[in-house]
Amino acid sequence: TDKTFSNANWVAYNTKTRFSFEEGDGTKEVFMKFKDIADNETGIFTDDIILDTTPPQDCEFFIDAGAGITKDINKKVILSFNAKDVTHMLVSNYQDFRSARWQLFKPVIKGWQLAGEEDGLKAVYVRFKDEAGNVSTVFKDDIQLKRGF
Repeated sequence: TDKTFSNANWVAYNTKTRFSFEEGDGTKEVFMKFKDIADNETGIFTDDIILDTTPPQDCEFFIDAGAGITKDINKKVILSFNAKDVTHMLVSNYQDFRSARWQLFKPVIKGWQLAGEEDGLKAVYVRFKDEAGNVSTVFKDDIQLKRGF
């Protein structure tokens, strides 16, 4: 990571190698040189990469805009999502996310059907994922289903 190669050591050529960056996310630059068995050195090659180890931030979601109760006969609600640096989301009525599939992030899902046949407290769970594949913790919201039959 130092273009002057101070404290650098020559290593045997390989098509892959492990490399560690300084702490902190952001753009990281790598410099390389090659030499042959006669000690002829190439010029400096460089490349950069964006290091992202932080999951999506400021994540939140609400069922029916945070309402405590729904009376929808078909158990349908509106889910609203917000998160920074997110590309995908995983949404489920179940804490273990059974049968859920990652989908592109969208701020609203209309007509989400709550699980179960009985009225009572219903929960929805969500996880968010960014472009680098970092996944958030699980977020949960719940709503009381009272259809009144």
